[in-house]
Amino acid sequence: MIKFVLYLKMKIEKFNLNKTLAENRWLWHFGFWLFYFFIRLRPYYVTVLFYDKLFLKYMLFSEILFIIATYLTLSIYNFLMPKKHLILFFSCGFLTWILFVLGQVLLKKNIMLTMPDVANAELSEIFLDGISYYLFFYFFIILLKYFKQNYIYQYNQNQQKQQQMHFELENLKAQISPHFLFNTMNNFYGLAVDNSKKLPNLMIRLSDLLRYSLYETKNEKVALDSEIKYLENYIELEKIRLEDNLNLKFIANKNNFEKHQIAPLLLITFLENAFKHSKKIHNQSIEISIFIDVSNDGILTFTIKNNFNSDSENDVVSIKGIGLENVKKRLEVIYPNQNHSLVIKTDNNFYNVELILNLN
Repeated sequence: MIKFVLYLKMKIEKFNLNKTLAENRWLWHFGFWLFYFFIRLRPYYVTVLFYDKLFLKYMLFSEILFIIATYLTLSIYNFLMPKKHLILFFSCGFLTWILFVLGQVLLKKNIMLTMPDVANAELSEIFLDGISYYLFFYFFIILLKYFKQNYIYQYNQNQQKQQQMHFELENLKAQISPHFLFNTMNNFYGLAVDNSKKLPNLMIRLSDLLRYSLYETKNEKVALDSEIKYLENYIELEKIRLEDNLNLKFIANKNNFEKHQIAPLLLITFLENAFKHSKKIHNQSIEISIFIDVSNDGILTFTIKNNFNSDSENDVVSIKGIGLENVKKRLEVIYPNQNHSLVIKTDNNFYNVELILNLN
């Protein structure tokens, strides 16, 4: 019994009402029909006790018409409201419920012909008696639908903000690892000892790399030119470590870059992975090829291909690492649905990535 109470307490503490209502839309329908059931409970109770069975039959058939009218209203709402056709929506809605009440009137007349009160009543009298009652339900249904949509929209917006904050935190964690800085500074020391002319230029690149990762990435989007420059600086610094052992091709068609923006630090993970795999390659050159292009209609194509050591289990694990999972989640939030395509595969000891983004 104690275990059950503790289990129940744990479930209650984990229960999130907002999440439950946002992710289980059937609960809204259940709540509405439960509300309707309690409203209709007393009329049914009175009918069973004091009225003819024909009246009960009419009420049950009437409920079927009510269900049809309700979901037809919701369908019209889903079709017309996103397009802002308010006049057309309300016109179709009123027509739906007027036809529903007319259907009720005809149903009542046909089923209860033997009842004098109904047989002698005018059609207009029965119609006017029911129209105001059911127009209340019409407005209640559309208000509930509107409230539900806004509730779910706000929940999704809040979730997206929380995810974005999480990704920003992950970005901070991903920004230039201490291990990369340590290796770079050691390489700088070696260049300084040799009085290399490369050192000043490389120090400027490291400075640009640090400035970009610390300040520019605070925005949701950055200039595509700046993001590509960040990749170029990173490549130049990695070249110091790999020297002649690296065979790198970098092609960036920059014709349309200045017109577009991109989420910051989105591409660097793929580049870091390519150089990370290079540390495990022995007795052969490191092959890395990168291609970046943006079409006239704002579609970015980013491909990167690198060789890796297939005999290393750790290398295979890194292909499916946390960094890539974070990138996938960011893509789903920032470039949802058809706005991105990411294909990752291995082929003959080569690791291939193709990312397509709609930057508009």
